[in-house]
Order: sequence, then C-alpha cells, then structure tokens
Amino acid sequence: MTKLADFLYEAGHLKRQVRHGWSHLGHKSPESIADHCWRTAVIAYTLAVLEGLDAEKAASIAIFHEIAEARIGDLDKVQQRYFTNKFEAESAALNEQLAQLPDVLADRIKNLMKGFEESPSPEQDVVRDADFLECMLQAKEYLAQGYEGASNWLENAESCLKTKRAKELAKEIVKGDPNHWYRALKNIKR
Repeated sequence: MTKLADFLYEAGHLKRQVRHGWSHLGHKSPESIADHCWRTAVIAYTLAVLEGLDAEKAASIAIFHEIAEARIGDLDKVQQRYFTNKFEAESAALNEQLAQLPDVLADRIKNLMKGFEESPSPEQDVVRDADFLECMLQAKEYLAQGYEGASNWLENAESCLKTKRAKELAKEIVKGDPNHWYRALKNIKR
C-alpha cells in the first residue's frame, strides 16, 4: 500500500503543475494539468455517450491521459521541438509509474492507455477529441479574460477533431460565450 499511496501523491502533483502553453500569453496562473484532465474526462464521457461508445472507458482513459506529466511536465509546442520523441518519454514515465502498482491495477491502466497515440479504439478517438475540446473551452475562457493570443488555440484544436459530435460542439464553443450559463441562471425571473 505504500507504493500505491506514493502513486496517488504523485498523481496529486498534477494539481500543482500548470499547463505551460498558456504562460506564453502572459497568464500568471494558468490551469493545472489536473484541471485539464478533469474537464477532459467530463467531455470524453459525454462525447462517448453521444457517439454510442463506452463512456466509462473513455472517461477512464481521460483521467490517466496526462499522468506521465507528473514526471516529465507539460511540454508546450515550443518545448516539444527539443524532445526526440515525446511519446516515448511519456511511455517510459508511465511504465515506471505503473511498475509500483499492484499488477491488477497496473494492467487495467496499461490496457486503457495502450496505443493511445496510435488511436486504435473509438473511445481513444473520443478522448483525443475531448482533449482538444477542453483546450478550446479554456482558450475561450482566457479570451474572455483578455488573453487575445488564445484565439490561436481555438483554430489549431478545431482542425484536429475527428468525431462528428466533437466537430459540432467545437462550432458552438467558437461562437459561444463562456459565461452564458451563468448569465442565463442569473436572469431567471423569480
């Protein structure tokens, strides 16, 4: 149980690691990797339901999709230029992380993450789309806060989407207002 506790503490480290790409906009306190993973899991679950896929599998993949970043950090596009193979580095970190877990747990996580970058399952496609959609939502929120450079993230992420529902949702994200949900609730006549 000591190694499991260590793994969980390490996973908690993602709450303190920021997503570095946003700092290039001048954002002094961008979202954490854990923040990103949480909303990605919510998006993956909803997309999988709408696509008729295994929503629990998609959400589970999304939960663990950045776990290796507890060791190698969040590498933005500029930082990635200097890595020979980012995916190999992430795979090595994940394998070391999972080696400390009970086999039954490590095997389940390995099976979820197997081939994530090669996208062998429809659920993994959904998670990849959820990852991009989460980035788009965050970009819209940062745009609303005055970080004009975030518009580039919207364009880049939208062009990477694969599933029908993700593309439909992306269009709504681009034209929508990140504060609409709050204003709609606030303006209810009582």
